[in-house]
Amino acid sequence: MSEEPEQIVVARLISSLLAAGDVETAEQKFAVLRETAPESLLLEIEGLFGEFYLSNGNFVDAEPLLLRAFNYSETHPEHRFHVLHSLGHSISHLYETWGRPDERLRHFPRTDAKHAHSDKDPQVARRLAEINQSLGDLDEAIINLERSYQMPGNRNVDMALALERLFKRTRQKDRLARLYVEKMREEALSIRCYLEIGDFEAALKMIEQQIAEKDIRKQTMDKRHSGCFPLAPQYSYYMYELANCLLDGYGEYKRAIDAIENGIKANCRVPMSTPLEKVPDSFGMPEENLQTSELVTLLISCDGAGELERADKYRVRLAKRLSEKNQTYDQAVTAINRHAMTRAEQVDLMELVAITHDGFFDSWLLKRAKAIRTSFGITDHEAIRRTFKFLCQSENRDEDEREGNALSRIDWLKKIGASEAEIAVAELEYGEMLFQRKEYFAARRFFIPLLVRLTTENQLRARQRIIDCCRAMDHYQDAIEHLERLRDSYSEDSKAWTHATLEQAVFLDLLGRHDEALSFYKQVGRIDDDSKDDLTAPLRRATERAVARKQLAIAKLLKDRLRIISAG
Repeated sequence: MSEEPEQIVVARLISSLLAAGDVETAEQKFAVLRETAPESLLLEIEGLFGEFYLSNGNFVDAEPLLLRAFNYSETHPEHRFHVLHSLGHSISHLYETWGRPDERLRHFPRTDAKHAHSDKDPQVARRLAEINQSLGDLDEAIINLERSYQMPGNRNVDMALALERLFKRTRQKDRLARLYVEKMREEALSIRCYLEIGDFEAALKMIEQQIAEKDIRKQTMDKRHSGCFPLAPQYSYYMYELANCLLDGYGEYKRAIDAIENGIKANCRVPMSTPLEKVPDSFGMPEENLQTSELVTLLISCDGAGELERADKYRVRLAKRLSEKNQTYDQAVTAINRHAMTRAEQVDLMELVAITHDGFFDSWLLKRAKAIRTSFGITDHEAIRRTFKFLCQSENRDEDEREGNALSRIDWLKKIGASEAEIAVAELEYGEMLFQRKEYFAARRFFIPLLVRLTTENQLRARQRIIDCCRAMDHYQDAIEHLERLRDSYSEDSKAWTHATLEQAVFLDLLGRHDEALSFYKQVGRIDDDSKDDLTAPLRRATERAVARKQLAIAKLLKDRLRIISAG
């Protein structure tokens, strides 16, 4: 058996060294190989280095290596196809991970679409949707995702969930409701969508259909279900939604009371782990176990139906649920104690209880209140502002819903003629949501036009976020331009100025402009006060990132810079 050429042996050794993380030795071997190896082998090895840097987050060094190797493979048909395909995937992954959807889209026809298994490969449309989403073009993302979903063999749960998130982000609750029913068999979620947008007729039709299917009168008691009817929990749930629909959409108080009572009687709510001998003989649930939102529905319904004694009983129980430490406590108690409530007062009660009860705020109560206001034209701008504040805050853990609510708030503020300053702040908070999603390209594009519309304090906040986006995408030159303006906003003896100056020095080092960087380090001088750790954060962060990316030379330089400016 003939021996392999020495160049191939060295190439395989380089591959093994990179797999082991020994980039320094690999670079030494590659430097020797450059003198004798053919171009095709050199570029294939460059591709290996590119993939190594990509895996370590070193996107700056990975990009030119991967592109050169890919371009060569693409223009030389004799090159192995699997190498070309692997490089194309790596380039696509590079720009996706780097947060550069604009570059990913530019290369997409060559890296993804051209090398798909067929013109109707659903993954191509799905990847294009991901790019649209990162660019902030959510409507185009939905078009491509739905196109992918319609292709044969691609109607899977992951695809449906991706569509669900986009419909939430774009506030297309009617389409979301249809998606839940037609693709995901989630009728309960579909009903909530219809209630949230005020389509009470569609909600009522679906609720009645579900109640008919789960009617406990068609079931037999089953001890295996802790002594309850098997479908009792679902039946109870839909009876509660029926009460919500009758109350919110039609003001039918007596029917709403009957619906909740029937649901309570049907559902014993005994834990599944309860031993059979301890299962109670009677069904039904103590009213003390009612959820806060159920108490609200019962109170409003009893008050509207004239059942004053029962309404007072629920007032007492509801008041006990409130957190006295909450700043809206007194307002909520006042709302609970109103009698013969008007529609506007009912909505006010829902909102105040939702944000005041002891524990996590009830976003569903807020959504119901918002739907009633919209459907019946009940305007109270301060109350609506209060509702949007809670629906958009981080405690609302569904980030897709939160983003959709943030967009709705912007639209509403424009509709009522709010001040330009208030609208700009709402847009700033929406941009912050994009940043938290790590959609840096879309966030930066959103922040830049806001700079001329914000007050000085918020303008500094927006500019800092633009710098953060640039740092995440390695757009150091763009970051420097914004840092220049940020530094001009601070006095030279302030910590903020020191922090911004040091960050600019770091970016200049990362660009290889070390002499310019040195002048900025000199401006900072030695940092020896109690806030040293905070002020040197840009330098320490960049050093850690360089080490993680195996950029050993720049990591050593940054460590030396840190040592010089730190006292001791």
